[in-house]
Amino acid sequence: MSGYPYPNDEFDTELDDTHALGIHHSRRSTWSRVWPFLVVVLVCAALAAGLVTWFTAQGHPKVPGTTPAPTTVSTTSTTAGTPTDPTTTPEESEQPTTDEPTDEPTDEPTDEPTDEPTDEPTDEPSAVEIDRSTAIRVLNATSTQGLAAGRVSTLKSAGWTNVVGENFPSGQSKPATTSVWYRAAENEDEAKQVAKDLGIDTVTLVESLRGAVSVVLVN
Repeated sequence: MSGYPYPNDEFDTELDDTHALGIHHSRRSTWSRVWPFLVVVLVCAALAAGLVTWFTAQGHPKVPGTTPAPTTVSTTSTTAGTPTDPTTTPEESEQPTTDEPTDEPTDEPTDEPTDEPTDEPTDEPSAVEIDRSTAIRVLNATSTQGLAAGRVSTLKSAGWTNVVGENFPSGQSKPATTSVWYRAAENEDEAKQVAKDLGIDTVTLVESLRGAVSVVLVN
């Protein structure tokens, strides 16, 4: 080197293209520049595979950024008595699947019948009004004196107002037992009431009777 005051040393020696000049390193090859990236990619792939395997073993967790595929539910009916779950034990498959009633019947009758008659019949015949002013004759057909007078007193005490005592007419047929006679159907009620007041059992219709009601004392 002209004009260069110093002697040449190892740094001044001209080298070929495969050696670095001065303090610079030589040019690296393509493989030396690529293999570090390949190592990083392989390590990341191994880590990802390990994570996927671990999550899968934990029960299929949801991976961030993914949407789970819809699960198709089988609607195919199975024959009764055929277990559909392969893991179901015979004891479980024999259990009845229908719900048993748990409530007692609630439709039992709780009310008493309400259609029983509560009112007394109103169509009963009203009490017969007795005309105690009806003319009554008490006829003594016995030989006992004063027998008719005693019956007259009894009838007047019962409320009869038109009562007389007489002897039974001679020549007429007298009844076999003490009786109350009445002349017409319109006098029947009064005749029965007289018989009741005197305690006589026999009441007879006699159309030829003189007067409305007569009491014939035989004994």
